[in-house]
Amino acid sequence: MMKARWWAWMGVGLGLVWSEPDLQARPAIMTVDQIRPGMKGIGKTVFHGTKVEEFGITVLGVLEGFDMGLDLILIRIDNGPVVDQGWGLCGGMSGSPIYIDGKLIGAIAYGLSLFPKSPLAGVTPIAAMLEAIASRERKDRDSAGRRSGPAAPSDAAAPAWRLRPRGRPLQLM
Repeated sequence: MMKARWWAWMGVGLGLVWSEPDLQARPAIMTVDQIRPGMKGIGKTVFHGTKVEEFGITVLGVLEGFDMGLDLILIRIDNGPVVDQGWGLCGGMSGSPIYIDGKLIGAIAYGLSLFPKSPLAGVTPIAAMLEAIASRERKDRDSAGRRSGPAAPSDAAAPAWRLRPRGRPLQLM
């Protein structure tokens, strides 16, 4: 169930990203290692009807290895209806694309609120989403060549999970 929900939100986010007028062009991307605290950008979402609206953001930092080893970009929403109306992060904003200098950095995935109306969000980096899609396509391609029927038992041991340091702690001031 959790996987299905994740794929659904990823589809929504990528749908917003590639629903711009030029459908053939893939937007330029910015990788996590290029992102620095204090960088300013914009997000795009639909608050009402079908009109895509922009809102300003500021990067607070990057949490390394946040979820299953994937990084998470922390942002603060600076303006737009979320701030003007005092809504905080809205549930329907998941999947909203975030851009810095016209380059796609990812899509909103988490609301990080210590207080209900705190406009803090976690952004899944676009590189992680593109890799997940490519991995799924490879898996589908590989499984298409196999014959159908019950899977053979695997002799391979389950992967060994281990905890690892996530880098410096984030300080919000």
